[in-house]
Amino acid sequence: MTNENGLLVFTRTSDEEKWVIMVNNTGKTQRVDLTPEQLGEGKMLNGILHEEKVRINEKEVYPVILDREMVEIYQVRNDEGLNTPYMVALGLVWVIFIGFVVIIIKRGKVRRQEQDVQ
Repeated sequence: MTNENGLLVFTRTSDEEKWVIMVNNTGKTQRVDLTPEQLGEGKMLNGILHEEKVRINEKEVYPVILDREMVEIYQVRNDEGLNTPYMVALGLVWVIFIGFVVIIIKRGKVRRQEQDVQ
């Protein structure tokens, strides 16, 4: 795909998987815009080493950005969108936590009022 002045981007494919390897051997952060024609429609890049996820943006490209002197291996996967069950579970944890704090505060106020009466 690309091999310019210390920036190397190439793909490896098998019958079942496709990988994009990016090596930035320069002294500055580099960006490469990959197109749906290169990766396929409805795909996303899942970073293996730094766990970064790259999705298509409003300009219809996949903006892959890598810091200086770094390497990343991306697995090309179907874009499944947000992890809805995880987001629901996270929201539920926050609701339970806030509810617990509110109950503790109310009980503390009631106990203080009972102590003041006695």
